[in-house]
Amino acid sequence: MTQALTKSNTPLRVGLIGAGYIAQWHALAVKQTRGAELVAIADVSESRAKAAAHEFGIPKYYGSVEALLEAANNDATKIDLVHVLVPPDFHASVTRQCMAAGLDVFLEKPMATSSQACRSLIEEASQYKIQLGINHNFLFSRVYQELRDCVSDGKIGQLDAIDISWNKPLPQLWCGPYSIWMLREPSNLLLELGPHVVSPILDLAEYPNHITGVATHPTKMPTGKLAMRNWALSMTAGRVAVQARLSLGSGISEFQIHVRGTHGSAVADIEENTFTLNRATKYSVDFDRFHRLKSTSKQIKRQARSGLMSYIGSKVGLSKHGNPYGESIANAVEAFYRSLKSDSLPQRLSGDMGQMAIRLCEELGSTVLASAAYQAAISDIPKPFVPTVSGDDVQQESPNRSQPSLVFGGTGFIGQALVRALINRGRPIRAFVRRPSDVPEALRHPLVELFRGDMTNTDDVARAMQEVDGVFHLARGMGKTWPDYEAMDVFPTKQIAEQCIKQSAGRLVYTSSIDSYYAGGKAGKITEQTKLDPKIERRNLYAKSKSVLEAELRDIHATQGLDLVITRPGIVIGRGGSPFHWGIGMWTGESFCQVWGDGENKLPLVLVDDVANGLILAMDHPDASGESFNFIDAPVLSGREYLQELQRAAGVSIDVRPTNIWHFYITDMAKWVVKTMVQHPDRRMPSYHDWESRTQKAIFDCEKTKTMLGWKPTSDRAEIIRQGIDEAASIAMA
Repeated sequence: MTQALTKSNTPLRVGLIGAGYIAQWHALAVKQTRGAELVAIADVSESRAKAAAHEFGIPKYYGSVEALLEAANNDATKIDLVHVLVPPDFHASVTRQCMAAGLDVFLEKPMATSSQACRSLIEEASQYKIQLGINHNFLFSRVYQELRDCVSDGKIGQLDAIDISWNKPLPQLWCGPYSIWMLREPSNLLLELGPHVVSPILDLAEYPNHITGVATHPTKMPTGKLAMRNWALSMTAGRVAVQARLSLGSGISEFQIHVRGTHGSAVADIEENTFTLNRATKYSVDFDRFHRLKSTSKQIKRQARSGLMSYIGSKVGLSKHGNPYGESIANAVEAFYRSLKSDSLPQRLSGDMGQMAIRLCEELGSTVLASAAYQAAISDIPKPFVPTVSGDDVQQESPNRSQPSLVFGGTGFIGQALVRALINRGRPIRAFVRRPSDVPEALRHPLVELFRGDMTNTDDVARAMQEVDGVFHLARGMGKTWPDYEAMDVFPTKQIAEQCIKQSAGRLVYTSSIDSYYAGGKAGKITEQTKLDPKIERRNLYAKSKSVLEAELRDIHATQGLDLVITRPGIVIGRGGSPFHWGIGMWTGESFCQVWGDGENKLPLVLVDDVANGLILAMDHPDASGESFNFIDAPVLSGREYLQELQRAAGVSIDVRPTNIWHFYITDMAKWVVKTMVQHPDRRMPSYHDWESRTQKAIFDCEKTKTMLGWKPTSDRAEIIRQGIDEAASIAMA
């Protein structure tokens, strides 16, 4: 334990190492913990560390672990302990650095990538006299604590069975990034997610034996690696029978722990933040069932009401925790900080628990992955094509190759369709990507050269444009505020345009959006001559960014001679895109859709392959410079009709609710009032004008695109349904 902690009135000075997604929850937890002060954050990306420091009011930020540790021993920036929040394959090495520097460590699960590495960390913590805590945060959620107390107090009698369900979608399996540690090897998936499932078992019962398991539903990723979507695990822990299941496909998120004993049963629903206890009553069998169900109903209703009030209270600053996930992390952090002053670390946070969790996951993984079913699955997976990668050191070129077209945003929905269309024409491509190992299958082709780079880096963009014949720009930056869009979308696009001129890269085909038009009930007919929404300042930030960039690019075209074509696709559907499209309505999961307005008007839909063909025509037409083209097919489906066809194609029932635009607007206004009260950074006043534009009641006339470019969209209702809905649904629901 650090010397500073012996002074009870001295606040703990805390540093965070890692500025990824989990860092926001730890930052909030530290800020909500009395006697703790968040003073520094470090990340290998200094810009990401800086952004996190700004968001959470952290005084110091650093671009490396070494820089933070050097500052930790300085009186002006002294740090007592750190939260290690880096990717799992760096857990052990970073923790060792911090312990060697004399800092206590709160480490996210998994403790390390092997049980042997976990044991080494425990030994080093003892050697350095360091407090090392491992965060299995769900063990500190309120409802799990109630279940744990119920078991230890004997309310369900002698424990007989534990059943755990972890059914949560894992978007990375379909959307990437595929290069993350969790997806590099099939066993890593269990080492990453498994501790959530096995830690309650280890906490409630003894270490299991007689382990068996099976993994099913293999998913092949573009990297050629295989991930199993469903895991069913069985084991015994003394007299306790244990079943655990992980299901990672799409659907409602569920995480439940059910325990059964000789005198009753209990369920901790971690996802819904409810706990229910089921014990016999004084009544006879039939009346007993009625009273137990009534009791369960009351318990759930009371906790649901309490959870809602807690959420509302957190938004207006009246309560600390509005989210059960954040609450569980905060409880774990508080427990660890208390242990620093008492030298009594809870078993749930101990290195021994972390090591046992990884050891059990290793045993489960080796059992499952050695099975005949798994071996048969991987034997059918062909090795992927390994594309050429440039952008680091020496430019790697295939011999006798004509100049490629440079594509920004080639990994996106429209970008992949464009790459496929260019390949079908035999045209070479240079795809500008952040992580070459994550690219989808469409970009793994001999005609595609991957260029590793960052769009915000001027040098990367300049090098990528050397010896190219035309630039397709489909990438877009996103954010929560307008400064975010300026930094991640406006600035990169302007520098792409400027580098097109400096590097003589040829024509820039910029993909904008029809969202920059006003398309509500008073819009009438829209052509390329129609001005973009004159009230763009009252629109959503995406629409505003597109409008601003169109003006900026046109100015560069007029003043500096940029060879520019602007394209504006409509609501793009087709293979590779989600059929649960937000151009149709507001989705809650995949089962509830609030249609924008009455849903009766025909929508400006267009197939993704038709958009890709249009982009190529815009690049190749000799007289297109300075022009803009809208890509919208014949209006053949309304929102309601689209959803009817989607339900048929996907074989699902969707709760479809046509919704008056005033409903969206009033709800948004209520949120704005709360955001204004708490001074939320994203508190733009809502705009009815913006919401109403989403109804897409305008009539789009694309005659110019068809006539000048020779663009021939599908324009057949049955074919649009087949390609745009049936094919998209078959892939999404696979």
